[in-house]
Amino acid sequence: MKVRVWLLCRLISFAVAVLAVSGCGQGRPRTLLGRDVGYKVDTSRNTVTWVTWDAGNGRRDWPVAGADARSFQPMTLRLPNGRQDFGRDKTHVYYGAKRIDGADPDSFRNFGDRSYRDDESVFLWVNYEITQIPESDPETFEVLNVVWSKDAKRVFFENRGFIPRDMASFELLEGLWARDRIAIYYGNREIPQAHRDTFEVLVPERSFGIDRDHVFWQGRLVDGADPKTFVGKSLNEGHDHKTNFYFILKDERNYGPEFRDKEQLEIIRRPVEEARASEKP
Repeated sequence: MKVRVWLLCRLISFAVAVLAVSGCGQGRPRTLLGRDVGYKVDTSRNTVTWVTWDAGNGRRDWPVAGADARSFQPMTLRLPNGRQDFGRDKTHVYYGAKRIDGADPDSFRNFGDRSYRDDESVFLWVNYEITQIPESDPETFEVLNVVWSKDAKRVFFENRGFIPRDMASFELLEGLWARDRIAIYYGNREIPQAHRDTFEVLVPERSFGIDRDHVFWQGRLVDGADPKTFVGKSLNEGHDHKTNFYFILKDERNYGPEFRDKEQLEIIRRPVEEARASEKP
């Protein structure tokens, strides 16, 4: 009986796989559980539509603004999750219904698990968006991990490039920290207050770093914190022998576009004894 159930499950899985890839030929939408998804091209109206389906929203049609239906065709490029959500026309490349600015349709191609390239530049898949890395060189580009990469002249944190003090000695530390023989960095920002030779990242809460004189949270100096006794409790909280620190960063990623280019850091300070007492059941 168990063998029959196993065989039945295998047959169902195979049938679903066949349905998921059927209709993947050029100019035809894919199917998912019998539902048309992917690009639908109407040359008579010169329209291209990106069709999605999920259990929560059902079928949804997304116009691909500006696409030229007569030259449009799906592409076989893949996302990290294996999906083929790309298309091109004679002048542009598209990811779903969105145009990938700066991408050349004649040379755009996969370039590693989370990156793409054309003849002039590199593009990254970050937060479900594909964006061009300005001034990147695809011929010398190297992916270091899921957020760090470099080429011959620059280091890139996600899609933001910078030139470190010493390119030859640049290396990654724990979390989003890095260093070269001269300076310490958090993401694409140099930390000028950090003493390079005594700096260390506190693990496992890798948002904190210390040197002989300072404590840092996500690259920001924590005034008044004692590096000799400081301990990280979580990604956003730590304490020294006297004070408990809780960090709230209000920026575009966490609080929306109104905080673009004007992030605010709030630090809630309490005596250690008071913080410990509030944690007791």
